[in-house]
Amino acid sequence: MDLANRDKAIQKIVIELENKRQLLKNKYKSLHNAAADNELLKDVLEDYLTYYDTIKNEKIQQYNALNKTLEHIDSISVDPKSDESMLYNSKIDYKEITHEMERIKSDIAKME
Repeated sequence: MDLANRDKAIQKIVIELENKRQLLKNKYKSLHNAAADNELLKDVLEDYLTYYDTIKNEKIQQYNALNKTLEHIDSISVDPKSDESMLYNSKIDYKEITHEMERIKSDIAKME
């Protein structure tokens, strides 16, 4: 029962996070439109874009780092010196990393 409550709480948080993400996207659009008429808002918009680009670049760097890790795991998989335990662990790691990469890729796509 405790696990079910935790899952419900996690689902609630995920929904709330997506709602906040959508709210920020809408506010950005409003700010972008208002900045055309108000010189002071242009500075705010510029600060937001700088922050946004920083976050996006960090996500891209995370994705690239995970991709390099996958390349290393691939090299372990084809290495004849790898034992069965290493191959098993590398397969599990590979799945976890690809899942995380998909999540990051989705986050990047939402930013565009």
